[in-house]
Amino acid sequence: MLIHVQFLWNHVDILLASVGISLEQIGEFAFVLLSRASNLHLVEGKLYLLLLGTTALSLVGYNLHSVVCVCTRTALNIF
Repeated sequence: MLIHVQFLWNHVDILLASVGISLEQIGEFAFVLLSRASNLHLVEGKLYLLLLGTTALSLVGYNLHSVVCVCTRTALNIF
């Protein structure tokens, strides 16, 4: 799929939403992998919790970053 770069620059909200959705799917897969690794005793309890928390924070952090970018661009009329 080819998309013109100028279109993406003018519609950053679409770009950020699509990247955010993709990252959420990767994060959900990371939760599945971590759960499976924990059940097979490949990962210790403390490391499991650390990786689980890191994955959750990265998902929340990216979504907040996307919202801030879109709101800033809208407030400054950069679109």
